[in-house]
Amino acid sequence: MGGASYVVTAAGRLQLFGVEHWAILTVFTAVAVATFRLGRRPAPASRRIEVLAGTVLAATCAPFEAIDWTHGPQLQLCDFAWIASAGALLTGRPSWSAPAYFWGLTLSVQGVLTPDLSHGFPSLEFWGFVVRHLAPVWVGIYLVAARRGPSWRALALTVLLTSAWAAAVMAINSTRGTNYGYLNGKPPTHSLLDLLGPWPLYVVLEIALIVALWTLMTWPWNRADSRNAPDQ
Repeated sequence: MGGASYVVTAAGRLQLFGVEHWAILTVFTAVAVATFRLGRRPAPASRRIEVLAGTVLAATCAPFEAIDWTHGPQLQLCDFAWIASAGALLTGRPSWSAPAYFWGLTLSVQGVLTPDLSHGFPSLEFWGFVVRHLAPVWVGIYLVAARRGPSWRALALTVLLTSAWAAAVMAINSTRGTNYGYLNGKPPTHSLLDLLGPWPLYVVLEIALIVALWTLMTWPWNRADSRNAPDQ
């Protein structure tokens, strides 16, 4: 999550909704449409594609993550979203699919729309950020198309997992002066958090909104009249 931009400025950052941002959003949309169509394929053929896609995703994102870790721990939730996404594709298990679904279609989307990025195209930071934020959203879209929505139990487990991450990260932020997840302060540039008031109010409201949104995202898969059973 963040709020920088995609057109290089004199300061080295990128302009929100600039030329390069629109280019990336265009590519993102085109791949999203293709991903949705791919998710509608029969299960046996899709399983082979999932394993291949998961392998490519992991092989592409892991080197960028390793490079970032040489500069210090990377504890943003989006750093875990791509791992959950790769796990969902490689294993097909709900324990991986649920966090990939929730994180990809909410938090990673915010990172795509309002990224906090200090170096623009064609830096390694730029490519690493783009790959690790777009891929989880595409995987989330694929899961929707493949009708692999989460159960209420999967929602509860994802909320617990995310809450544990948030508690740990807030403690680390307090002791080390960091701001992972923007839980101890807003990003330096504009983001949706600006609409939620000052700290710590925006953190409380953000948590409430996320849980409410995830609940709405779970309900369609668990209606009594649903023809497609959700993941268990």
